[in-house]
Amino acid sequence: MRNLRDAVFLLWEKAEDRLTLDEVSMFSGGMENAQHLAQDLAVICGSLAALVAEDSENGNAGNFQNGEEVQALLRTLECGSDQVATLIGLARRAEPRRLEMMGWNEIEAYEKAKHLRKVKS
Repeated sequence: MRNLRDAVFLLWEKAEDRLTLDEVSMFSGGMENAQHLAQDLAVICGSLAALVAEDSENGNAGNFQNGEEVQALLRTLECGSDQVATLIGLARRAEPRRLEMMGWNEIEAYEKAKHLRKVKS
Protein backbone atom coordinates (compact mmCIF):
# COMPACT_ATOMS: atom_id res chain seq x y z
CA MET A 1 0.00 0.00 0.00
CA ARG A 2 1.28 3.37 -0.93
CA ASN A 3 -0.82 5.61 1.29
CA LEU A 4 -3.56 5.89 3.86
CA ARG A 5 -6.26 5.98 1.17
CA ASP A 6 -5.32 2.55 -0.17
CA ALA A 7 -5.43 1.03 3.31
CA VAL A 8 -8.74 2.64 4.25
CA PHE A 9 -10.45 1.68 0.99
CA LEU A 10 -9.22 -1.91 1.33
CA LEU A 11 -10.70 -2.07 4.82
CA TRP A 12 -13.95 -0.48 3.60
CA GLU A 13 -14.32 -3.10 0.87
CA LYS A 14 -13.79 -5.89 3.41
CA ALA A 15 -16.17 -4.47 6.04
CA GLU A 16 -18.86 -2.63 4.06
CA ASP A 17 -21.41 -5.46 4.14
CA ARG A 18 -20.93 -6.05 7.88
CA LEU A 19 -21.40 -2.48 9.13
CA THR A 20 -24.50 -1.20 10.89
CA LEU A 21 -26.40 1.87 9.72
CA ASP A 22 -24.85 3.93 12.54
CA GLU A 23 -21.36 2.84 11.53
CA VAL A 24 -21.97 3.58 7.84
CA SER A 25 -23.46 6.96 8.80
CA MET A 26 -20.28 7.74 10.72
CA PHE A 27 -18.22 7.10 7.58
CA SER A 28 -20.56 9.05 5.34
CA GLY A 29 -20.10 12.03 7.66
CA GLY A 30 -16.42 12.23 6.77
CA MET A 31 -16.97 15.28 4.56
CA GLU A 32 -17.29 17.49 7.65
CA ASN A 33 -14.05 16.14 9.08
CA ALA A 34 -12.35 16.63 5.71
CA GLN A 35 -13.53 20.23 5.61
CA HIS A 36 -12.02 20.99 9.02
CA LEU A 37 -8.75 19.30 8.11
CA ALA A 38 -8.58 21.17 4.80
CA GLN A 39 -9.15 24.46 6.62
CA ASP A 40 -6.32 23.63 9.04
CA LEU A 41 -4.01 22.82 6.13
CA ALA A 42 -4.90 26.14 4.51
CA VAL A 43 -3.92 27.99 7.69
CA ILE A 44 -0.62 26.10 7.82
CA CYS A 45 0.13 26.89 4.18
CA GLY A 46 -0.71 30.55 4.74
CA SER A 47 1.63 30.67 7.71
CA LEU A 48 4.37 29.04 5.68
CA ALA A 49 3.87 31.60 2.93
CA ALA A 50 4.35 34.36 5.52
CA LEU A 51 7.60 32.76 6.68
CA VAL A 52 8.87 32.54 3.11
CA ALA A 53 7.94 36.18 2.54
CA GLU A 54 9.78 37.13 5.74
CA ASP A 55 12.87 35.31 4.48
CA SER A 56 12.82 37.10 1.15
CA GLU A 57 12.16 40.52 2.69
CA ASN A 58 14.73 40.29 5.47
CA GLY A 59 17.54 38.45 3.74
CA ASN A 60 17.29 34.93 5.07
CA ALA A 61 15.78 35.28 8.51
CA GLY A 62 16.60 31.62 9.07
CA ASN A 63 13.46 29.91 7.83
CA PHE A 64 13.77 26.94 5.51
CA GLN A 65 17.55 26.70 5.51
CA ASN A 66 17.70 23.06 6.57
CA GLY A 67 16.67 20.71 3.76
CA GLU A 68 15.69 17.89 6.14
CA GLU A 69 13.29 20.15 8.03
CA VAL A 70 11.73 21.40 4.80
CA GLN A 71 11.33 17.83 3.57
CA ALA A 72 9.67 16.79 6.85
CA LEU A 73 7.33 19.77 6.65
CA LEU A 74 6.34 18.99 3.07
CA ARG A 75 5.77 15.32 3.95
CA THR A 76 3.45 16.44 6.75
CA LEU A 77 1.47 18.57 4.30
CA GLU A 78 1.37 15.63 1.89
CA CYS A 79 -0.03 13.35 4.61
CA GLY A 80 -2.61 15.93 5.63
CA SER A 81 -3.75 16.29 2.03
CA ASP A 82 -3.95 12.51 1.70
CA GLN A 83 -6.12 12.40 4.83
CA VAL A 84 -8.52 14.96 3.35
CA ALA A 85 -8.75 12.98 0.10
CA THR A 86 -9.29 9.75 2.04
CA LEU A 87 -12.10 11.19 4.16
CA ILE A 88 -13.85 12.58 1.08
CA GLY A 89 -13.45 9.33 -0.84
CA LEU A 90 -14.71 7.25 2.07
CA ALA A 91 -17.72 9.52 2.56
CA ARG A 92 -18.54 9.22 -1.14
CA ARG A 93 -18.42 5.43 -0.89
CA ALA A 94 -20.40 5.29 2.34
CA GLU A 95 -23.26 7.64 1.43
CA PRO A 96 -24.90 5.42 -1.23
CA ARG A 97 -24.63 2.46 1.18
CA ARG A 98 -26.23 4.53 3.96
CA LEU A 99 -29.11 5.52 1.68
CA GLU A 100 -29.57 1.92 0.59
CA MET A 101 -29.68 0.77 4.23
CA MET A 102 -32.33 3.41 4.94
CA GLY A 103 -34.39 2.13 2.02
CA TRP A 104 -33.79 5.19 -0.14
CA ASN A 105 -32.03 5.62 -3.40
CA GLU A 106 -29.93 8.67 -4.24
CA ILE A 107 -32.69 10.33 -6.28
CA GLU A 108 -35.21 9.96 -3.45
CA ALA A 109 -32.69 11.35 -0.98
CA TYR A 110 -32.02 14.32 -3.23
CA GLU A 111 -35.74 15.01 -3.61
CA LYS A 112 -36.34 14.73 0.15
CA ALA A 113 -33.42 17.08 0.88
CA LYS A 114 -34.70 19.55 -1.71
CA HIS A 115 -38.17 19.42 -0.14
CA LEU A 116 -36.73 19.98 3.36
CA ARG A 117 -34.80 23.02 2.14
CA LYS A 118 -38.01 24.51 0.72
CA VAL A 119 -39.89 23.86 3.97
CA LYS A 120 -37.16 25.55 6.06
CA SER A 121 -37.05 28.67 3.89
